[in-house]
Amino acid sequence: MTIISHRRRAVFGLAILAAFQAVVFAATTVTSVPVGYLKIDIAGGTVAAPKTTAFSIPLTGDALNGGVVSGRVTSVSSNKIKIGGAGWTAGALAVKAYPYAVRFTSGVNAGLTLTITANTTDTLTVSTTADLTTLGIIKSATTGDLVQLIPVDTLDSLLGSDTLIGSTEPSTADKVYVGASSFYYNTTLNHWLATSGATTDRGLTQISSKSMLRVTRVGTAISLIFPGRVSETNFVNEIANSGKTYTSGAGFPTDTTLGALSLQTKIPGWVTSTTYTAADTLTIMVASSWRTYYYNGTHWLRTTDVATANRDTLVLTAGTSFYITRLGTATGYSRLTINRPYALQ
Repeated sequence: MTIISHRRRAVFGLAILAAFQAVVFAATTVTSVPVGYLKIDIAGGTVAAPKTTAFSIPLTGDALNGGVVSGRVTSVSSNKIKIGGAGWTAGALAVKAYPYAVRFTSGVNAGLTLTITANTTDTLTVSTTADLTTLGIIKSATTGDLVQLIPVDTLDSLLGSDTLIGSTEPSTADKVYVGASSFYYNTTLNHWLATSGATTDRGLTQISSKSMLRVTRVGTAISLIFPGRVSETNFVNEIANSGKTYTSGAGFPTDTTLGALSLQTKIPGWVTSTTYTAADTLTIMVASSWRTYYYNGTHWLRTTDVATANRDTLVLTAGTSFYITRLGTATGYSRLTINRPYALQ
């Protein structure tokens, strides 16, 4: 069964979606920002033996706010970005039911995406791990860095109440993991709940473009359709310098390989070793099971491989998400930047 996610039903509609082509492509040049959809196959399971599928959604929708949807940075402070003459309605970009993020599309921070927590008519307050004044942002009404508004999904806007199997308790419902947190739709309270703890409505939990998603399915297999647009710029994520970071993967609706992804060159301080227990690792889900890989200084291996194995050509299909585990106890974050793998003309 194929189900169109709630994410863009109001924007695209079923008739338009039927005419779309999937945006997973291998071409290196496209003539415009493609609009299409990504189909994610969710493995079927049972209550006694649920199956889990991990994925990401490297597509975004159109900003539907009043005022500009893109513009040039005219000033910044530690956590604020000003766009001269933006014409927004104060507070409209930080409504919990319809949240937004801002993405840099030019300059040294191209691809950096920050969640908006408040806004005035021309200034965005954002959630950031770094002081914006230290990032080399160019500020000018004519030559400043370009940014654009990106709508952010929530459990309610992405999945609604009827996309997955709900129940009165988590053991008999489909579960959705956003990073390390898990949720299910409670059919008695008629809203999303965390799988443990209080009965607070969690439907407004944000699902950013950098999120790893997992669905643990207790029913028959389904396919989920997520319409949207491909990114116009690089993909940037902040990776914790120690411990585990769940991420949406390579950030684009294109296939790649472990070798081409080359995390060992893209994340500062990546630890390589001939022994996986002494190395930073990348973990992906295959057929509901986790598989972990590490870089030995020459090529990528799976933790169960013999030393002569080579996993550089392992394909990570579009929509593959993964988590990164880094050794040590260092605090803070390192930036992972993946360049856009196609050209726009």
